[in-house]
Amino acid sequence: STDTTRHARIAVVTAGAQAVAAGDPVSPVGAALWGAARSIAAEHPNLDLRVVDLDPSSVVGATGVGSSGAPPRSAVRDGRRSVPYLRPIASIDVRPSGDESSPRLGGTHLVTGGLGAVGSAIAQQFARRGANRLVLASRQGARHPGAERARELARLGATVEIVECDVVEAADVVALVDVAARDGDLRTVVHAAGVEGAGPALLSGRDDLRAILAPKVAGATNLA
Repeated sequence: STDTTRHARIAVVTAGAQAVAAGDPVSPVGAALWGAARSIAAEHPNLDLRVVDLDPSSVVGATGVGSSGAPPRSAVRDGRRSVPYLRPIASIDVRPSGDESSPRLGGTHLVTGGLGAVGSAIAQQFARRGANRLVLASRQGARHPGAERARELARLGATVEIVECDVVEAADVVALVDVAARDGDLRTVVHAAGVEGAGPALLSGRDDLRAILAPKVAGATNLA
């Protein structure tokens, strides 16, 4: 409840979870912790939660990085603190997905969790923008209640393959990527696998959290 979190302060400290400079390697596990922390902060706005990412080579001896004066999200490198922000970009030509003049995507696009609500919405956008082939991974495979959505994608002109895959299992992911890369034209991988209907993180038990995070963290690690 909010009563138990009103005055609580939590600092989540990761190492190598954010790319501060171009080309910085990113830890999928650490990045997932950032995502979980942001979800908790959104679910419990009264909670004072700060997330700080450190350079993996200088974690030992770091103190005070998550103090009350720190920004909600930041990364520290060589004693300097960086924060995420939005930067204006040059104007780009954005056209409706059904616009015939829009460049066609072509190629193969892999979506894990491709039969869920988020994954199927992403797959639909790929299909509308001219994807040649969609590989949709699901732990239940064609038994998933959302398998009917594949027919809608096929009507949009894409070849659709549903692959039964548990992204938590490394061997399953290897087999999945082999299928997706079979035509030599794999262009996109979207990791949208997850557990639907999960409740607030702080009200979940350890087993529930493990079930929620496993497809996200282990899946991202296996796909990396």
